[in-house]
Parts: sequence; structure tokens; C-alpha cells
Amino acid sequence: MSEKAIRCIVPRRVREQLRAVENHAVEVRKRLKSIQPRIAKGGGDMDDAVHLAETIERLANYGQTCVAEEAVDVVSQIEALSSMLRAEVDGFLVS
Repeated sequence: MSEKAIRCIVPRRVREQLRAVENHAVEVRKRLKSIQPRIAKGGGDMDDAVHLAETIERLANYGQTCVAEEAVDVVSQIEALSSMLRAEVDGFLVS
């Protein structure tokens, strides 16, 4: 049996959740870019947050079409990056 024959696609429910994550990351990225000029000391922190949102967006998009085995890793990476993004955003909004 070939390797392709035993690989599973990502279940529909997971694809829908990843699509929602991707859409949310797009919204966050757009909001960050829209407030970037208004935050005087945004600089590198803001750029880092935008980069994290873009990375989450790309991973979520990839996770919708990859095999199920890879989707598990994608979801773990998204969780870690989301936590980092929250910390970045909290950091420059509180400052």
C-alpha cells in the first residue's frame, strides 16, 4: 500500500476551525496595521505582532489542506504563536 493511500485528510470540523483562526488572524493583522501609525513607540513590538499574526494566518491556511498528521503540529504551533501574539499586543497596549 502506498503512503498516500494511508494518509488522512484534515476532518471538516478542523478545517472550519482553522478557517476561523485564519480569518481572525487577518482581522488582527489589519487592526494592528491600522493603529500602528497612532502608537508612537510601536516600533519593533508592533512589527513583531504583525509578523506573528501573518504567521498564524499562513499556518491556519496551510492546516486546512495538509494531512491530518501535520494538522496536529500546525494546531500546536498556532496555539503557541497565539499566546505570543497576545503577550505582544498586551505589552504595547498597556505601555
